[in-house]
Amino acid sequence: MMQPEPSNIHHLPAPAKFVPPTLEMCSLQGAKTGLPQVEVEAFFHYNEARGWLLNGKPMKSWVSALAYWKSRAIGVRERGDQPSASMKMMRDLEDLKRTEAKIQDIRKRNGASGWPAEDLKLITDLKRRRETLKGILGFLA
Repeated sequence: MMQPEPSNIHHLPAPAKFVPPTLEMCSLQGAKTGLPQVEVEAFFHYNEARGWLLNGKPMKSWVSALAYWKSRAIGVRERGDQPSASMKMMRDLEDLKRTEAKIQDIRKRNGASGWPAEDLKLITDLKRRRETLKGILGFLA
């Protein structure tokens, strides 16, 4: 009796190996879906630090993972959930950047001459905020 020839019907191609995205790729996808850049960066750095693994296995679709990240970020804003540690860190880092920019703006505006009292108070408050954020983020003050 003759054996039937093996068929390739049951042989599926091996899944493509996961290739981690660049920050630029994540930014473009985030822009398409309306995800704020700060959330895109949090997503990227969170997954980059973990080797793009989910439950110890390589991620299959970073685009789907980014969509899930967006749904979590929206849930945090709409339901008042607690943000994840990485989201909070990214927001604090953005706050630090804005604070530093405001300090530089006041310095440029006033130069070395006498400063108005409101600018002196504002820069003192901004410097205090900067030191608080550096402490939260673990920077050396």
